[in-house]
Amino acid sequence: MSVSGTVTPQPRLQLIIADTTLSKADATTLTVTVYNAVETALIGELYIEIVGPGGYRYYDSNSVNIAAKTEISHHFEWRVPDSALNGEYRISTWLVPPILGAYDAASLRLE
Repeated sequence: MSVSGTVTPQPRLQLIIADTTLSKADATTLTVTVYNAVETALIGELYIEIVGPGGYRYYDSNSVNIAAKTEISHHFEWRVPDSALNGEYRISTWLVPPILGAYDAASLRLE
């Protein structure tokens, strides 16, 4: 069996964390690059969520308006709060309205 055809281009996200091991009161930059591979502008909201030990949750967002066939990077700075517990923190990013494939995730460690 063979499959042929072309894949329809879709917007996608790439999350890069400047520092993946942090201590309390440290800060890191979270860079989310939005690649708009389609023939129309991409208008929506870019969300980022950080989930960690002890029920820790943090949200942030930016509005996006990206021309067709272009990319843009958004930078979020996250400062570790004094109340944060040591352990693994999961960072996720996505677009609203949701787009299949426009999601990325990574993690960092608080020591």
